[in-house]
Amino acid sequence: MDILKEDIKSLLPSGVFLIDLREDDRRRMLNCVIDAEKPVDLNLTTSISKDIHKSGILEK
Repeated sequence: MDILKEDIKSLLPSGVFLIDLREDDRRRMLNCVIDAEKPVDLNLTTSISKDIHKSGILEK
């Protein structure tokens, strides 16, 4: 899980921080809690989600 956290942190834009990472095995879902220096909006969270998915790090 620590390696996954570091991989996700490396994908985040400047000024965005990973606060927590939780795995839900039953729903096969990963919850990333982020915070940022500027307000976080839906466009930012969507962009981050797509970047994580496209990177392939969840397939490792």
